[in-house]
Amino acid sequence: RVHGALDEASCAALRQAVDARRSVAKDSVDHSAEHQLNLTLEELRALIGANAVASLLRLPQELQVALEGEERAPAEVGAGFRIECFVRRYKREERPWIQFHCDKAAFTCNVALADDALHDGGRLVCVAGGELHEIARREGEATVHRSSLLHAVSAMQCGVRYSMILFFHRITTRATAPAAAPALELA
Repeated sequence: RVHGALDEASCAALRQAVDARRSVAKDSVDHSAEHQLNLTLEELRALIGANAVASLLRLPQELQVALEGEERAPAEVGAGFRIECFVRRYKREERPWIQFHCDKAAFTCNVALADDALHDGGRLVCVAGGELHEIARREGEATVHRSSLLHAVSAMQCGVRYSMILFFHRITTRATAPAAAPALELA
């Protein structure tokens, strides 16, 4: 957990962007309307600033250091990853929840763009250590985890939940890389 990963103005800018330009194409996890806005890193920088993006991109490296030690983490920020970013909106009438799943990336960074106290339901939940955990979050707080963590969003009762997701996919060699949709590599 990272408190204050994004400031109030950045969270507001991302909420406004997804409200104005979200897609309702079918989601890859549950095939429901996704209510999300896919962003390139350049678009994200334009919305929240280069420093905020750089801070977010360091989070998986910090997690790797905490889990595996300094010698196993990449030497530079973003080394060996391509990034996928989107902002998602949840409402009872539109996108009420998302089922338990594991992501298909090395690491996931999930940033709460609104305080959990502003909506009922819509809680980030995960299974860790054989137990179910509900993760209450404040606006701008990030959770970072290996994408193998089983997690979900509980059913919305009222209000609107907003989150931004960054997937960090390991870059593999061409000989072993599976075919994938285009994503961004960090320069």
